[in-house]
Amino acid sequence: MAGKADMTTAEFLQQQKRERNESPLEQDLRHQISVSGLPMPEREYRFYPKRRWRADFAWVAQRLLVEVEGATFVNGRHNRGSGFEKDAEKYNAAALMNWTVLRVTKTMIDNGTAIEMIRQALSPAHTALARGEE
Repeated sequence: MAGKADMTTAEFLQQQKRERNESPLEQDLRHQISVSGLPMPEREYRFYPKRRWRADFAWVAQRLLVEVEGATFVNGRHNRGSGFEKDAEKYNAAALMNWTVLRVTKTMIDNGTAIEMIRQALSPAHTALARGEE
């Protein structure tokens, strides 16, 4: 992702809009990423050209998508029949396009598991493995 100095005004305003629409969990994870030393991801990245599917976080060069799964204990949209089915379709399409998809929960964000999984997925060894390189 380009630094703020490299962005056009339109790109900066789009980024601000995406950040305003973040859930508290997405804000927490974005903060963890920013202080971890990891590269900042693209937000609300549209990874599939024929559908309006977006990923919460994307590291495009490494083909890594991260989805924050909210409301896991309160029968939220992702846990009910139609929402679960739509998410499965989206995640499977991403996998078929050779994206690594990590699904993270509040517990994973709170206890640091999410940031460690992201760190591992962004490691050169994992990136090479995901590309089929040895």
